[in-house]
Formats: sequence, structure tokens, C-alpha cells
Amino acid sequence: MRKFNRAAVAVSIMCAIVMAFGTASASADPPLPRGQRSTFVDHYTQAPDGSTLTNTTDLQGNPIFQPFATTPVPFDWTIDYTSTLRARDMSSSNGNFCERYRSDYVQNYSATPYSTITLIKNRSGLPDDVLESHRFYNDGALHSFCWPHHDASATYHFQFALPNFGYRVTAHGTAYRG
Repeated sequence: MRKFNRAAVAVSIMCAIVMAFGTASASADPPLPRGQRSTFVDHYTQAPDGSTLTNTTDLQGNPIFQPFATTPVPFDWTIDYTSTLRARDMSSSNGNFCERYRSDYVQNYSATPYSTITLIKNRSGLPDDVLESHRFYNDGALHSFCWPHHDASATYHFQFALPNFGYRVTAHGTAYRG
């Protein structure tokens, strides 16, 4: 009869879980509704000073130049952060914004059980208009949410925030039209 080392079995199970959730990508998620297709991925990372570092790749992971300017949705994104990050400026031809979110890694689930994504309307020369927020749970499942209709001629951005700062969360998703 074979004896199993409980610690080795536990490590094997944890490795399987990390591999299952840690290697997810936006391309593994179901297709976007109504034939929408993203052509690039923004990668948002938190710098030590708390600012947002962004680089952009094509869907195969090759670096591309994508100015951090207003971009129509849809676009894919990845995030690696410990507090609050601002995403790119965006527009929607129909004034609808939706978000798909899936956490890939959560350093401390009890401290960061969810991420909050807030839709913000940009205003030139004035403080931005903070609109609706929605909680997306950091449980490895794919979550979706659509914000109510907004002005299609305006520019917006999403802000990502954690309930408790200092614990690392990585996630991926897609901003798209509802």
C-alpha cells in the first residue's frame, strides 16, 4: 500500500489551482457580444510611487505603439496592482459601456475579496464626474456588468480600486459596448 505525503499532495493541488487560474487570458474567455472584437491589449501595472504604467500589445503579445489617447471600446486589458489605477480614455459609439473581469491572482483574498471598477466621465478644466461603481469578485470566475447608458459624445475612463491597499491582485478583462 502506497503512503502519500500530505504536504506534497497539498502543494500539487495548489500548483494545479495556480496553473488553472494564473494562466488565464482574455482570449480564453467567451467571445464578445454582437461580433465586437478587440484588436489590442492594454497592460496596466502599478509603479512603486502608485502611478499607472501602461504598455500595449497586439493579441499575440507583440509590443505595439498605441497612444494613450481616447480609444473606442472594445479593448482587452490586464492589470497588476495593489491600490487604485486609472485606465485609458475611451468612448462608445452608442454610449454604453460594459466590462468583463476575471481575477488571475489574489495575494490575500480575505483582504481583497473584490475589485471595484468605476466609470468616470472626463471633463476638461473641471473635476471629472465620478459615475457608477460596480464590484467584481476576485474568485477566478468571469464576471460581467454593463453601466447605464451615457452620452455617446463624451470621453470616459475606468478606475480600478481594491478595498484594502497593499495586497497584489492581477486580473484581465475587456471593456466593450453593451
